[in-house]
Amino acid sequence: MKKTFLICLLLLLINSASCSISVNNKNPIKGEAIIISLSDFSINATINLQIKKEGLLLHEHDITMDSAGKSQYNYATSLLNPSGNYTIIALNETLNFSVIPTPASSTLLINFASPISQGAYQRAQTIVFKVKVLQNLNEVNDAQVLAYFNNEILNLTFSQGYYENYYRIPHNSEIKDYELIIAAQKGIYGGENIIKINVSAVPIIIELITPSFAELKSGETMPIHFKAYYPEGEALQNPITEFLISGKPVNITSNNSLDFYGNYKTSNSDGNLLDISLTITDDADNYGSKNFTIKLTDQFLSLINEYKYYIILLSLVIISSSYLIFSHYKKKFTSSSLETRKKELKELAKKAQEDYYIKGTIDQDAYESLMSDYEDKLSDIEENLKKAKKIKKKK
Repeated sequence: MKKTFLICLLLLLINSASCSISVNNKNPIKGEAIIISLSDFSINATINLQIKKEGLLLHEHDITMDSAGKSQYNYATSLLNPSGNYTIIALNETLNFSVIPTPASSTLLINFASPISQGAYQRAQTIVFKVKVLQNLNEVNDAQVLAYFNNEILNLTFSQGYYENYYRIPHNSEIKDYELIIAAQKGIYGGENIIKINVSAVPIIIELITPSFAELKSGETMPIHFKAYYPEGEALQNPITEFLISGKPVNITSNNSLDFYGNYKTSNSDGNLLDISLTITDDADNYGSKNFTIKLTDQFLSLINEYKYYIILLSLVIISSSYLIFSHYKKKFTSSSLETRKKELKELAKKAQEDYYIKGTIDQDAYESLMSDYEDKLSDIEENLKKAKKIKKKK
């Protein structure tokens, strides 16, 4: 039993190793049919036949081999298929042929309309295919129009004078140079147009929501919230974030790959300035970054700065009160000093009289000079006492 199975398997491998594909015409013109011949395949086997253009599957069909391991299949090239190199695939066998345009297949003129143009686009960007189809300079609104782009076939529908559809370039597309082919057919007439499109990495947009301030008090907790998305507003695919504050990493979380959150507790060890660096990438190395700084102030100094006007007002009240109290005591002290001085001068005058009249220790000129000086000073003191009394009465 095992020997029989191995022999059959060996025969199958031998048959499949010697199978072949051929066509009656390797250079058909657009719209022409070709005959595909398969030979030396397994007897009565069903073989999947595929026709591709540069990896894009355009047609497939299951073919049953006859008792000799042979079969034929008629394939009609279409005016809607682009010209160029094609590949026939059956099991592990392949055969290449080329489809060439003809005057009849280029009768329809296809013009690209804005915004599609030959040039640079970015990943995660939507490209709108918008074309006009003309025949003898007249617009055609009942043609069949297809777009071949990135191994996909898109049907363009007619609306307001244009055939249109759209394609969103994948955010992780590794293809840098795309070929966009637009093919049209109306009856026996057709046409095609090709443009080249270059695709580059897409910048990730970062929208900072908090912190929204330029200054923060030391010891406070800083809330972190930012949005990150592709230019057309879509959420990121598998984002990787790095949020650094003065070189220290901060844990950032997200539930929807669109809004990102975190917190950071400030301290005196952070210094006077927080240097914040934010970078974000996705699984295709698309990139975005943002850098900014926040001034960090001391808690005590911040308190003083916050209540500085109240402090100034309180200081003025204290100074004014102190001045009034000092003035009161100063005046009181001045009146007392004048009374004391007045008493001293009277004692000196009394002593001068004793020295002149009783003791005779001073002469008349000295006595009169002393008494005149004492009387002048007592007169000044009396005048100042009167002024002090008047100020006191006003209060």
